[in-house]
Amino acid sequence: MKTKTFALRFIALSSMLCLGMNLSAQLNYRPGYIITLARDTVYGEIDLRTNRMNAEHCTFRASGSEEAISYAPFEIEGYRFTKEGKYYVSRYIEMKRGQRQPVFLEYLVQGIKSLYYYEETGYTDIYFIDKDGALVKVDAPRLDSDMLVALNGRDRYIPILRYVFDDYPALDTQIDKTKFDRKSLIELTKSYHYAVCTTGEECVEFETEEKAPPRMRWTLAPYAGVTRYSYAGLMRSDALLLVGVTFTIANPRWSDSFSAVVDLSYSRASSTDTSVFSSKLGVKYTYPKGVVRPFAEVGVNLDFGHSLNGSGVTVMPGYYARAGVDIPLSRKGKCAIRLSFLYKGVWELVDKIGPFTAWGATAGFVF
Repeated sequence: MKTKTFALRFIALSSMLCLGMNLSAQLNYRPGYIITLARDTVYGEIDLRTNRMNAEHCTFRASGSEEAISYAPFEIEGYRFTKEGKYYVSRYIEMKRGQRQPVFLEYLVQGIKSLYYYEETGYTDIYFIDKDGALVKVDAPRLDSDMLVALNGRDRYIPILRYVFDDYPALDTQIDKTKFDRKSLIELTKSYHYAVCTTGEECVEFETEEKAPPRMRWTLAPYAGVTRYSYAGLMRSDALLLVGVTFTIANPRWSDSFSAVVDLSYSRASSTDTSVFSSKLGVKYTYPKGVVRPFAEVGVNLDFGHSLNGSGVTVMPGYYARAGVDIPLSRKGKCAIRLSFLYKGVWELVDKIGPFTAWGATAGFVF
């Protein structure tokens, strides 16, 4: 019965996490507009996601409407975020020879030769440049020593860039010094435009608020506090001094609110010479608005108990929940004070008894 109760609690916890994560997928709307196939501009809000997801579809809701519509490439001409400045257009690309696929490419530079960006699976950066009406892929795969010798020590993208801009050889020196990053390739494309343009036409760089958008965001939070265990509401341990650290990682484009959590802690009761090492893996929700940020966290827990009286190590798996608040110490919010309360239920595997429950309170810093 106890095992069944634990399983039911774990299933309910997992279901709540999945539901919450699905709901959070609707919380990253930003002001923007779409360009229809008829070249009309429709303003509203667009769901800002990862570079990869932005290339696959555009989820848009018009101003004054709650209805969200998902557009695939070539169902619209393109879309743009007005604050972030990111601009995507429908294009066909070839990642493999002869295999065309429709995507939304991020438009970086519009000129005599335009520059686009695409993120392949695995966070691999790929650029495309217009040449004679076709898009040339510019990538920079890792090369072995034999390949580097064959290319006279140059990275693979350098010969590709020379090919793309071969109608203006005077650019070769700058090409050879060009790094494989967004800023350098934008500068190179603009240099070419202004060198060969004879009509005075402007070269348009689509400015973005994020010069180097973070793919992942992480925080480190050391803390200290106290915790106490009980069984069936009767047996209570002494208060155990607790120290630990929480590592949080999130993708801001996927969600501003949800993140994955890894937590390691150590607690000890000096009166009984009992110590507990605890590891946790969970999902955290942080309220995305305001200066002070409340949060809630749930997940699985694994405790290792040890006593100096020679009873050995006790393994106790279970679940946990934590709630608290982050109070920033500066306007930029790079450092904060964290206050939190912890609850967990664990089962002792050898004697198959439980649940043991524990309450705790902690304070620490977030970096």
